[in-house]
Amino acid sequence: MSEVAVVEAVNVLAGEPSKIVVLSSGKHVEVRVCSGRTLPLMLSLVGDIAGDLGLSLSDAGGIEEKLLSKLNDVSSLLKLIAKHTQGVYEVTARTTSLESADAVADLPADDLMSVVVRVVEVNKSFFTQRVLPIFQKVKPAN
Repeated sequence: MSEVAVVEAVNVLAGEPSKIVVLSSGKHVEVRVCSGRTLPLMLSLVGDIAGDLGLSLSDAGGIEEKLLSKLNDVSSLLKLIAKHTQGVYEVTARTTSLESADAVADLPADDLMSVVVRVVEVNKSFFTQRVLPIFQKVKPAN
């Protein structure tokens, strides 16, 4: 059994999202948890998207449900993706083993979506369980 397969088995048994994406070419892409170097860029991207969707810190409890309800308009969703494409490429490059944002942009669309979704899955709990609660504690009272 390869080292990649062992790591994947441990992740699955631990209930964590897989940190490896196998591209259509057979190449393995490692997905990493956001680092301190990447955090400002990721916070900026997440903040911009949340702002465009009209989400606020008070939405944190049911953020997923509120996000899904706001993404039901296909036209708005497509415009949102187009508006933030470069930021998504940059964050994806910094949180994966892909060489650059250009390498991310050059992926076939199906592979790109698989990698981006995995980046979100791997980093979601950090934002929902650590970052949002910190900001909720320090937000000004209304």
